[in-house]
Amino acid sequence: KKKNLRSVFENYARILTSQINGIFRVMTDITVLDVQERRYYEYVNALHENDCMTMIDASIAGEEKMSVPLMLFVTPGMVITLINHMLGGEDVVAVEDDYRYSDVERALYRRIVEYMTGTLKDGFSNYVSIVFSVEHVEENPTMVQDVGLDETVAIIILNVDISGQAQEKVKICLPGNLLTVIFHSIATASTWQEDFLIRIIKRRSWIISVTPNCLLQDSLARYSWI
Repeated sequence: KKKNLRSVFENYARILTSQINGIFRVMTDITVLDVQERRYYEYVNALHENDCMTMIDASIAGEEKMSVPLMLFVTPGMVITLINHMLGGEDVVAVEDDYRYSDVERALYRRIVEYMTGTLKDGFSNYVSIVFSVEHVEENPTMVQDVGLDETVAIIILNVDISGQAQEKVKICLPGNLLTVIFHSIATASTWQEDFLIRIIKRRSWIISVTPNCLLQDSLARYSWI
């Protein structure tokens, strides 16, 4: 499962790199730094009180709406650099880790994470169809109570190289309950695909067995879409 998660977020990182570079006119290289299994308190304790953490809803077709959100944190240096480019600047901006956003910056922060959230579905698209949407931006991560402190979570850390001048991070937290639903949907989709392929193979075999040799080549061409 950890291998699947790494594959999902490697795909996500490639797509996100392309989108950020195009939208914000900045050169970035985003890669998966680590995929970890931790307790939720380890994730939240690593954040500062001033940090903004985005709460993201995940919706899977055929599944009930999940009450446990996915959580996303972007280091302030990356956010402020992208905001600077949104406003016409070109520089990489360095800020302190406990940087406090202004009201205007928080509004622009939400726009940035909405771009990042919309791309998440593309990362999962090879496995399962999930629609992600920003629920809200939490301005004090220590106050979040949607997840139990001792609950097992998957933490995905992305490294963001900005123009070779700064190394920023994106940290994504997937609670255990959310992962259970996602992996169940992936397993269900995989089983359906395997059954479908078996039916195709059997049908092709039947066509070959009942078709005279003189017509075999023509029949295979006729049913090549199967």
